[in-house]
Amino acid sequence: MADHKIYDEASDVASNPGSVDVVGPDGVHVSLTPFAAAKTGADLVEKAAEAIGKQAMNEDARKRDLDIPYPDS
Repeated sequence: MADHKIYDEASDVASNPGSVDVVGPDGVHVSLTPFAAAKTGADLVEKAAEAIGKQAMNEDARKRDLDIPYPDS
């Protein structure tokens, strides 16, 4: 990933017979099988919760002026 950009807008999702279409920022369009879409969705929810927790810990550490390493990527 040479150009890594973080987007703050959600993707649009549509279901079709046998597939799920995801249209994201910058016109990214992906079609997934229902199983792949369900797995991706579950993984996204899990990793989003982890990222929120890491962000909260990092912000708390900054408030306490603790030296806790936290990767920015």
